[in-house]
Amino acid sequence: MANSVERYYQKKKRRKRKAKVVFFSLLFVLMMLTLAILSVTVFFNAETILVEGNTHYTAEAILEQGGLSVGQNLFRLDKFEVIEKMQELPYIKTVTIHRKLPNTLSVKIVENQPVVWTKTANGVALLNEEYRVLELLDIPEEMLPALPEVSIPEQPKEETTGDEEEPKEEETKEEETKEEETTEEESEEPMADESEEPAEEEPVVYEGLKGVPALTPLTATSLEVGKPAVFAEEEDYTGFLKVLYESFTQTPDLQWNLLNEVRFTARYDIKLVYNERITIDLGTLERAETKLELAAYMLKENGSAQTAILDVTDPELVYYRPKK
Repeated sequence: MANSVERYYQKKKRRKRKAKVVFFSLLFVLMMLTLAILSVTVFFNAETILVEGNTHYTAEAILEQGGLSVGQNLFRLDKFEVIEKMQELPYIKTVTIHRKLPNTLSVKIVENQPVVWTKTANGVALLNEEYRVLELLDIPEEMLPALPEVSIPEQPKEETTGDEEEPKEEETKEEETKEEETTEEESEEPMADESEEPAEEEPVVYEGLKGVPALTPLTATSLEVGKPAVFAEEEDYTGFLKVLYESFTQTPDLQWNLLNEVRFTARYDIKLVYNERITIDLGTLERAETKLELAAYMLKENGSAQTAILDVTDPELVYYRPKK
């Protein structure tokens, strides 16, 4: 009899324990559901949205493009959709969105930079390293940067005889006397009125193109803002500009803003005009980083103030040919 009573009370205790476990489990689930509902309705709404890294667009324009506004819930936000919309703006390259609880949203922007420009019917198009059209500018022809013509003409050797090597002293004195007389006559002539013929003004170059080289001789057939440019040339230069730009900017002693022209004449004939005087002949983009490092070394050794051809088509045999 005693055993039966004891078993009865044990069963009763176990039932109470189970009831408590079920009760507290249901209570916990209910609390979590309530918290989840409140988090997407009442709590964690954006009161502050910080935008960093933007220069071409205002924060308001970027947020409007992405569909973001104060009051939106941080957890109901579809970050990938917002980023995709923001990247439709031509100058926006990457977007990173961070939630800072309880009520702040951080938007970090990395912008595209104009890497080259190419001529259009009414001006120029600015392109990034992937040929994406960032902007179309209506610029008069006279405001475009003049592309330097760097050429090293061969100096013909003049044949001389022994008699011609040293001019006679009498002839030299006569020439000096004539030059002095001519100088005296010119000094006696009245000075011309400078107001009659004003000095020619230097051409004004469009400010937005300074430090951005021209991409030649490619001819663009389609230039739509926000989309990659299409060129008429049969050869495919996909990825060429990106490889060149990244290799160039990773070379410490070279500066992209000193480039005047990027010439894609052929896939095996790529040249750069640097500092208006130096033509860097790369040939192909194979081993581009090595070639540019050699070019930087040669420029450091010889300087870039003299017109010259720098041939690094073969990294094992580099030529530096200055104009004499």
